[in-house]
Amino acid sequence: MKHQLADARTRLEFTRPALYRAAWTLSQGAPGRHDTAMAKSLASDAADLAAKVALQVHVHRLHVGVRPSTLAEAGVVAVLVLGDAPTQRARVLELALAARD
Repeated sequence: MKHQLADARTRLEFTRPALYRAAWTLSQGAPGRHDTAMAKSLASDAADLAAKVALQVHVHRLHVGVRPSTLAEAGVVAVLVLGDAPTQRARVLELALAARD
């Protein structure tokens, strides 16, 4: 259990600089498409891992206060609105190749 929690925490911590970079880029008035796509991709992966670990480690706690369908609905809305992690990784590649030309 400790290793699963540590992996989830590490993934979340590695996401933080990308989120800060995306926020800073947008605050400077720059389009920030590359930064935001990378941040969304990393955040999606981190959230997915954290949710899986939470379900494995704290199943008894989660089912008391949160319906599993609520978690699923929140994930579906985020994917529909923002795209999933593979979509964002493809966007990062597309933007990097466009910048190279």
